[in-house]
Amino acid sequence: MKNVATVGKVLSTKADWGKKYARIEIGSGSYRVRSMQFQQPWLAQRFRRDDLVLMWGDVTEGEGFIQMGGALIAPMRDATVPFVPVYPQSDKHQVSTWTLHRAALDALRAVHVPDNAADATSGRDRLAYDELLRIQLAMGVQRHAALTLPAVVHAPTGRLTRPWLDSLP
Repeated sequence: MKNVATVGKVLSTKADWGKKYARIEIGSGSYRVRSMQFQQPWLAQRFRRDDLVLMWGDVTEGEGFIQMGGALIAPMRDATVPFVPVYPQSDKHQVSTWTLHRAALDALRAVHVPDNAADATSGRDRLAYDELLRIQLAMGVQRHAALTLPAVVHAPTGRLTRPWLDSLP
């Protein structure tokens, strides 16, 4: 699977400075995800056991584990979680990358570690709204792109249209 995000607690970290890699394993309940971070052994020191993190990347399976090789991993406490904004930014409406980061982080936190049931519902609603908005924006982009394409021209031969037209009252 491509571009999958998951939230979980850090279960273990391991750094190998000689081979220059870090292995970070997260999980929540019944699942575990392992990520190998090559050329970044320092990442193992960035996270501690039970830290709540967001892991984002492409999912594979290997050695009996769900894996995300080279995944983006960020603490949920960070205000600068590496989200890719999906909305066009506009100074006119005062939408900034930081506003988008904060809103997305707040929604994820509300869903995955809510303070109460109302926060969980609010976070779920926000994520559902964001998903529907992205779908509508994508459809609008496709409609706009289709407007620039030439229409298909069909030259009638009359073989089918003449009998059809003659059959009309």
